[in-house]
Amino acid sequence: MKRGLTLIEVCIATAVFAALLLSMLGVFHQGSRCLGITRERTVAMNLARGILEHYSDWDSLEDVSASVSNGEYPLVVPDLFPSCVDGEGKINGILYACTLTIAGGPYSPASLKMITATVGWSKSGKNFTVALSTMKADI
Repeated sequence: MKRGLTLIEVCIATAVFAALLLSMLGVFHQGSRCLGITRERTVAMNLARGILEHYSDWDSLEDVSASVSNGEYPLVVPDLFPSCVDGEGKINGILYACTLTIAGGPYSPASLKMITATVGWSKSGKNFTVALSTMKADI
């Protein structure tokens, strides 16, 4: 009785193993892509939260607009979060554009404002945006 495998059996086993390995590599590649997108969104969400925290009182809103008037105001990330960015003003190699929007409140536009922090970035030709809003009152 002969023991061992023929060359055909070894080739078939190798081909089956290679097919399984290639399918698993696709799953790992997709997971890696999703991880990168999640990282970018997390940075953008944290920037938006930081902007809302930075402008959490009425006096800080007056720094953006002397009369806290309605409008859209571009913000520079390195000015707000200097420890977060590298020498090119990027975070993890991505340039984030931040905007603070001030809009009148629903009842008393002069003393109640809707504040929206919008963070946008581009990656691989696609544009992404995260926006957070809150209400601020001059009391």
